Amino acid sequence: MLKALRQSQSLFSRYYLNEEFNDIMFNFELRDDIIIGQPFSVVLLIKNRSNYNEYRVSVILRVETVLYTGRVGDPVKRLNIDRLVKPGVLEEARMEVSWEEYGPRLLNQCAFNIACLATVKDTNYEYFAQDDFRVRKPDIKIMVRTAITLLYLVNETINSGSSLR
Repeated sequence: MLKALRQSQSLFSRYYLNEEFNDIMFNFELRDDIIIGQPFSVVLLIKNRSNYNEYRVSVILRVETVLYTGRVGDPVKRLNIDRLVKPGVLEEARMEVSWEEYGPRLLNQCAFNIACLATVKDTNYEYFAQDDFRVRKPDIKIMVRTAITLLYLVNETINSGSSLR
């Protein structure tokens, strides 16, 4: 059965092949409460749960702009990482994206597609995850110190006999 799954052209056969390998665990993280102008980071945590085997892991992290329709726009940044993960170790693959990198490519919805593809060499194990997120506009706080001025104008208008329209 494993031979048939490996030779299959179906994308879903990968899920069945991945189930038999569980020495390496991936956790894709995105810090997604980002205000426009701030840098953000994309992080993939790689945990080797084996006590004996070390694995070579190849990771591609990618950030692209996205239109409101979901159509992918311009690439912002891409990072290729190749790591040897020793037994029992938690590794981190991190990509920092600055305002200077994403600002000029920002589209009207301020949305991004973040993708991660990780391959464990010599095992046929692949991990793929993606997420959409938006950088948000800063909160606007309006503090009114002269609220009495408006009340004064209303009182003046009422006292003079004029009607408000």
